[in-house]
Amino acid sequence: MPFVALTSVAAVWVVEEMANIGGCEYLTVNFASMLRRAGADVRIVAPYSANPIWTTRLAAAGVEVLLTARDEPSCQGLCRVARATCLSRPPDLIQFLPTGESLRQWCAEPVPGVPVVGLEATSLGAGNYWLSQDLPLLLRQLDALIVLTDAAASEARDRLGYSGPLYVVPHTVPPPTAAIEPWRSRPAVVSCIGRLSLEKGAEIAVLALAHLRDRVPDVELHVWGDGEDKQRLQDLAAMMGIADRVRLRGLFAPMVGVDDVARSSTMMLLASYLEGMPGALMEMAVRGIPIVATRTAGAAAVVGEDYPWLARIGDPADLARCMEHLLTDDAAYEQARSRVAARFSQRYHPDIALQRLLDCYHAIVGRGAPALGRGL
Repeated sequence: MPFVALTSVAAVWVVEEMANIGGCEYLTVNFASMLRRAGADVRIVAPYSANPIWTTRLAAAGVEVLLTARDEPSCQGLCRVARATCLSRPPDLIQFLPTGESLRQWCAEPVPGVPVVGLEATSLGAGNYWLSQDLPLLLRQLDALIVLTDAAASEARDRLGYSGPLYVVPHTVPPPTAAIEPWRSRPAVVSCIGRLSLEKGAEIAVLALAHLRDRVPDVELHVWGDGEDKQRLQDLAAMMGIADRVRLRGLFAPMVGVDDVARSSTMMLLASYLEGMPGALMEMAVRGIPIVATRTAGAAAVVGEDYPWLARIGDPADLARCMEHLLTDDAAYEQARSRVAARFSQRYHPDIALQRLLDCYHAIVGRGAPALGRGL
């Protein structure tokens, strides 16, 4: 499916957080770059603290990046910069990621005639403790809402009461430029990728390895990421007697380091308590790395509801069972490889995701038929 040129559409994206190495930042850079290559005019409004890794990549892709002043309150500054660029070069729409405080301040003083779109990349389920309590009120301010999964669309409708135009756009990641072969020597390497924070369940991954050690003794857990739980994970591994099998690898270079992580991995483990649409899982899927994950909505969307190696949330013994199966059964291992790669190609290829987003923008600005997801 070729990229669709859409040179006549201009979009301003207001992104509240770009300082970290996380999923929202990755999504912003990836989709904005694809849109620009397709001919769209994309302007990113971001805080002064935006990580140079991201701003450099956006600039290289031809995406204009507008930052707030150094000492300016973040959301106030984002709205000031967004209003200025909208008034100087009116866009066809303005998009907020996430639908948070910046949207609230924008709606107090909007630029007339510019449709307001929300993009929610996270889980909208009741268990997501960081969602704003007044999110339902904020969603009512939108002219359209974009989410990444059918599960999030259902939550927006049924739990949050959103009744406006609703679109589902699949997340995506760039495929590797060459085939990747996973690590099949010993010790086997189970890789976890993600922020070391409560919702990612890294402690469950450590406990799962402890369950596994007697049945599959020659295996290590490599944890890629950083965060507030780092010391706690080290202490937990020591208490479980597996400190020598748990390696905290820290961060790797975004977008360019993932091939090396994949080559060093026998499988990918995601032990999260909740997920919106896990980019790290997609990075491994597109490279044909077998996946074991907890049955969060986001993980199930990536690998499929009927994927045999989805475990109960918060259950290290069930995760260990799934890992043992893939580590001891070569046929199952190859089946997992082919399943995750095929599903990515069929549902999440960049061309598919870009076309869906362009369809959304066509519909929102009144230049085409409603995209998939409207009216869910």
